[in-house]
Amino acid sequence: MRPAGQRGRHSFARLVPFGIVLLLGIAPDVMGAELTPEPQWISDVDIQRVVDTPDGGFAIQRRGAVELLYVSGAHEVRLSASDGQSLYMSDDGVYCGIATHRHGAADFAPTAAFELQDANGAIVWRSGASDDVAYTISNDGDVVGMRLNINIPDQNQLTFYGDRGDVIAKVVVPHLTGGRFDSSGERYFAMSALGGITAFDRAGSALWQFPGARLFATTQDGRTVATVDGERLHVLLDGAPIASRRLDEPLVRRIAISPDGSRVAIAERQAIKVYRATDLDLLWTADSGAPNQVFTSVDIAGDDGWVVAGVARDLGRHAPAERRHPDGEVRAYDVTGTQIHHMPMEFDVWNIWTPTAILGSEDVMTVTTRRGIFQAVLP
Repeated sequence: MRPAGQRGRHSFARLVPFGIVLLLGIAPDVMGAELTPEPQWISDVDIQRVVDTPDGGFAIQRRGAVELLYVSGAHEVRLSASDGQSLYMSDDGVYCGIATHRHGAADFAPTAAFELQDANGAIVWRSGASDDVAYTISNDGDVVGMRLNINIPDQNQLTFYGDRGDVIAKVVVPHLTGGRFDSSGERYFAMSALGGITAFDRAGSALWQFPGARLFATTQDGRTVATVDGERLHVLLDGAPIASRRLDEPLVRRIAISPDGSRVAIAERQAIKVYRATDLDLLWTADSGAPNQVFTSVDIAGDDGWVVAGVARDLGRHAPAERRHPDGEVRAYDVTGTQIHHMPMEFDVWNIWTPTAILGSEDVMTVTTRRGIFQAVLP
């Protein structure tokens, strides 16, 4: 893993997966102005997660390590894991956790010990053996553990830990598949393959449940949630539906809601659609442009700001797997759905998150691929 030059300041404060692209056969006036991606970090192994740190840098998680990349380009290893250990970090990269799993366990290995660390690497608390196999950490340092067992999914469970590592609540969530905190840390959202989405407060008390949800996005305070079930798009306020509409294409790949809760965006395989959140009236649609160009991500700014989307070129199932998605791009649309910018890119390796574009402050866009982090300023 290596830095790729000194970085400019940014702020996106959201989890970032991976992605980016090169479009062929589209006229320049359709594509808009071309942007040049500025490499921030190139890795020789897969990046699992990237988050924005409060000082304007990045916390980067890959197998066996959490690493920090500062605005200056300086780099350090924040935390390392040995065999039988797994690492976790909060959405702002301040808190990190390290779980040591029980020896001899197969997939979904329960915990032998868990340790939470603060920004300085000091131990906040430690706990002993538990049935938790994975953890989520809020930006305030709250921790939720997850018991996941594919053989007895009706007994899957959440464990809410207090600020000293004491267990304050255990909640059975049948067929639990995962969960995350909102940016404020006030709400935890659990996803169930059968039960949809359930919101909890930080003490583990259920606030509301919405069945059927399979994708969701929240505002920073967690009060407004956009969610997709099999055939419908919904907007919830404190768990109560305020708008709902039937989808023309049920296979939605990604969903985003603006920070102010005013607009919702979804990425289908070959279309981006943007809705007004209050009534889910369709504001605009943008097509991918060709059958072999597929959307991989979408993000949306507040007010009347940018919508950005990743696109990958798919050569089809007959192409060699390692070259099936050789290139693509990131596109930026204005409030009317007009494509203003595009940023072509090529990838040596690819996954379903490549490319992922995230909007930050001051019109800075951060893009991640399977093994790289890039930035561009939207003029």
